[in-house]
Amino acid sequence: MVPPSRKLKSSDVVGRINEIAKEINSVLNECRKEKYFESVALLYSFIENILKWLAYANGLWQLSEKAMGVEEMKAVRNYCKRLSFYQASNSAYLAGLLDFDLFVRIESIREERNKVIHQFWIYEHRGNRGTIRKKLEKLANTANQLARIFNKLTKKIGVDEVYELSL
Repeated sequence: MVPPSRKLKSSDVVGRINEIAKEINSVLNECRKEKYFESVALLYSFIENILKWLAYANGLWQLSEKAMGVEEMKAVRNYCKRLSFYQASNSAYLAGLLDFDLFVRIESIREERNKVIHQFWIYEHRGNRGTIRKKLEKLANTANQLARIFNKLTKKIGVDEVYELSL
């Protein structure tokens, strides 16, 4: 997902992305069915949080021409940290980070996530590992696309400090 050539810090977003990719690939490649649902939940969380990170990094980049003080940077961070999944996906789309097809797919994922999480007790596919695997594969594909957008944005920004931005 992300170039392994950089030396990573433990708080580095790149390291976290690579760890998640490794874990999900392991679950899929080894057909660890008992981990499918957990992996689906992990990718729901990852997708939401990478969208927030993209909004944050892009927001700071867009505002970088303006001399921002520490308090202003904290305000941007706090704003992005508090974004809901819905707000984060819309912010990323409006900023031009997502194309319309990916935006629609993410909206579908968000609605599905809400159904799964908020109505877990009646979720009909809870025990159907084939259906859960298909969801996991779909989520992994979307997560990979977001990782490519992450790489593109960090390359555009062009400073190593962007990898250390955390919400």
